[in-house]
This record gives sequence, structure tokens and C-alpha cells, in this order.
Amino acid sequence: MAGLSIKIDLQTGPARALLLELRSRGENTTPAMKIIGEIARTSIVKNFESEGRPIPWTKSRRALKEGGRTLTKSTRLSKSIVPDPHRDYVDIGTNVTYARIHNQGGEIRHPARERVLHFAPKDGRRKNSPIQFARSRQAKFGMKVAGKAYTIKMPKREFMMLQPEDLTEIQAALLEYFTGKQ
Repeated sequence: MAGLSIKIDLQTGPARALLLELRSRGENTTPAMKIIGEIARTSIVKNFESEGRPIPWTKSRRALKEGGRTLTKSTRLSKSIVPDPHRDYVDIGTNVTYARIHNQGGEIRHPARERVLHFAPKDGRRKNSPIQFARSRQAKFGMKVAGKAYTIKMPKREFMMLQPEDLTEIQAALLEYFTGKQ
């Protein structure tokens, strides 16, 4: 080779130790995936608290009627979000069966069916008292009725999503992990 050349030997010294450390951290990134999972879980919970980010969700009928928040009547759904870290990836999900339809939207089709409506006198004992709907164990009589099929259109309320600032936080966490600062 003509001119000038530089040979860098990484077989010994602090550079070699650093490369070995990077290699060992890269072989099993489960600790980093735990951190990333927590960042994602926290972001998803913020989506519930904000009732949609960056675009607010369509208010649910229940939230409008009762003055509550959409998708947070019991907080069961938001509390069910859990990360599952692995060697080189992290799964984030929920075991709540209705989560998918709320996140992605869609139609819920209810088939036609028969049911029994239960009634009881309004004031209990009077013979000519007006009647009202009642629970089956409190009813004095029931009537079989045919219910029609109907469909509910569930709007999309995407809560399983990360925000751009989360990706920046994930990059910083990975950098800290690989440089050994964490």
C-alpha cells in the first residue's frame, strides 16, 4: 500500500473490553426489552387518561350520559396492559376480550333471540297497581318476547399505540443499555 496507513488493534486493552461488553449486551437484550415495555405501557395508560392521543376519541354514550371518561368506567382495560419482554423483542397486550373491538372499531352483530321480560306491581300489593319491569326473582309474572337482530357500530378508539416522543425515549433507553449507564 502506497502512502500512509494506520492499523488499529482491538485485541487488547480497553477497546477490546468495550467490544466484548457490547457483544454480551447484544446477545440478550431482555433487560432493555423490560425497560422498553414499561415505556410503552406507560404511554398506553396515558392514552386512556387523555381519552385519545394525538387525536381525541369519539366520546362514548356512557361517558356523555354519566359524565365519565371513555373506555375507563372500571379501569379494567387500562390496568390489564402488560409488557412481556423476551430476548430480542417485547410483546405488549391485554387479555381483556373486548379490547380488540374498542381498539380497532367494527361491528358487533347480535342475532335475533327470544327472552323473557319480568314484571311486578309498582307498589307491590294493590290489586290494580300499575306494573313495572322487575328482576326475575321479584317478578309476579313474565312474558316471552322475540327480540330483533341488531348491529352496534363501535368507533375506532386506538389506545394500543405509541407516540413519537416514546420512540425518542426508547432510543435513549437502548443507548443507555448498550453503553452500560443503566
